[in-house]
Amino acid sequence: MKGISSKIKCLNGEPFYIIIENLEALIPSAQQENIDQLMAICEEKKIQKLSVVLKTERAFVEKAERLLRENHFVYESSMLIFQKNLESLEEAEIPFQIRDLEEVGEKGFISIWQKVIEGSYNKPSSLTIEEQFEGMKKEIGPAYAHACLTVYDESKPIGIMIPVIEPGTEDEGRIFYFGIIPDARGKGIAVMIHRKALDYLKKSGASYYIGATDKKNIPMQSIFKKNGCIQKGSLKTFAYHYNA
Repeated sequence: MKGISSKIKCLNGEPFYIIIENLEALIPSAQQENIDQLMAICEEKKIQKLSVVLKTERAFVEKAERLLRENHFVYESSMLIFQKNLESLEEAEIPFQIRDLEEVGEKGFISIWQKVIEGSYNKPSSLTIEEQFEGMKKEIGPAYAHACLTVYDESKPIGIMIPVIEPGTEDEGRIFYFGIIPDARGKGIAVMIHRKALDYLKKSGASYYIGATDKKNIPMQSIFKKNGCIQKGSLKTFAYHYNA
């Protein structure tokens, strides 16, 4: 984005959201300049939500957090980061079927996604599922058509996963979203599906995987650990809502 530091990473899901990372990597004066510019850009483009993700271990994180609060950003959540090397990952077999977007259709995928978020431990989004889907398409580009995968147990959809290469990188694997319907939880199914998502990442060229989940989401943290992911740090997220 014009006028924004090259150290700032921007994930663009306009007009629904823009997410920025690495604000805390800047010195305080540069933080202010970039937030002012970002807020002006979002207002001009009529973005609904500007989110800022801070890595809590960095030197200027307290300055960044204070700056965000002074600019009326609202604290949203605390997250834990997990990482896994995928280079030696061997493909896993699971007793379920994977269907892509061409088979399921966008409306079908969105409908299943809606069921998956029921009872989630993660903080609910201010965006509808339809808005999250459209934002995701903008953020990850044409790759979304192959990345939106639905998991079936015979004829019954039980979950979704969206494994992608992180925009702006060549080999960082990320799962944009992952989850299973409430009826399938507590049976070990989520561990298998998450593990299969890692296979898709490796096939797409990822050499490592970065995942994050809410500090309160103990089940997801357990899934990470069972699949060999190692905790690497923590995050705080803040948001400014333009339609509030």
